[in-house]
Amino acid sequence: MAERVLVVGGYGVFGGLLARLLAAETGVETIVAGRSPGRAAAFCARHGGQPARFDRDGDLAAQFAVLRPTIVVDAAGPFQAYGEDPYRLARAALAAGAHYLDFADDAIFVAGIVALDADARAAGRAAIAGASSVPAISSAAVDRLADGLVEIALIETAILPGNRAPRGLSLTRAILAQAGRKLPVWRDGAWDEATGWSADRKVRIEVPGTAPLGPRRAALIGAPDLALFPARYGARSVLFRAGLELAPLHRGLGALALASRCGLLPPLERAARPLRWLAERLRGLGG
Repeated sequence: MAERVLVVGGYGVFGGLLARLLAAETGVETIVAGRSPGRAAAFCARHGGQPARFDRDGDLAAQFAVLRPTIVVDAAGPFQAYGEDPYRLARAALAAGAHYLDFADDAIFVAGIVALDADARAAGRAAIAGASSVPAISSAAVDRLADGLVEIALIETAILPGNRAPRGLSLTRAILAQAGRKLPVWRDGAWDEATGWSADRKVRIEVPGTAPLGPRRAALIGAPDLALFPARYGARSVLFRAGLELAPLHRGLGALALASRCGLLPPLERAARPLRWLAERLRGLGG
């Protein structure tokens, strides 16, 4: 029996990447879903899959009864903006007999998925949050690097995408929602407070046998690692940074974050569309 994988936000940037990979798999029926059936149909015409309209704020049980997924993937977001009932989709998926996973990058959302543990076990299904670069890949790297260590003083991670890397509106909103805001960080064995998109520093990446990448600038930003890694690895400090390849974009966001922190600008996520439009105009530059 083929797995029926429902990708919510399946015609977006990250959901679209997953949907294209799944469409090439045998034994998988991929349902590309979102609020726009036209965009879903256009995507499937190019890449394969079955288009469907799906409203995460609508009657989820009724929609699942029609679509009959065995796996539900939430690739929509931004997960920071899911409101008072952030796990509504996950609970409905479990109730419909489907596994659930998402691409969440929000620390509170990912850490809070444990609230569904009893429901998932009772249903004999999995509920997994954060199946993305962080914390999925970063934790795999730390598991390998920490093997055999008696003590860990610092886990510091940086994500430095090239300027041509795809960036959707949800990701843009997620970053802007943190810029200039208070950010809890684990430092020297205690919780401390930092500011999103601050404490800029240069990061240089070198892999043996290749030319070094950088130096690039990276600033403090929120990630699930900040909430999960202190207890998982017993590290005395855990920091996470991100950086934009083009210095004008990186420094410009830093200036906006400072202005927002000082109360000179409203929350930056309100300007996600025009700021993303501006960044897209420069997409041909960089790597």
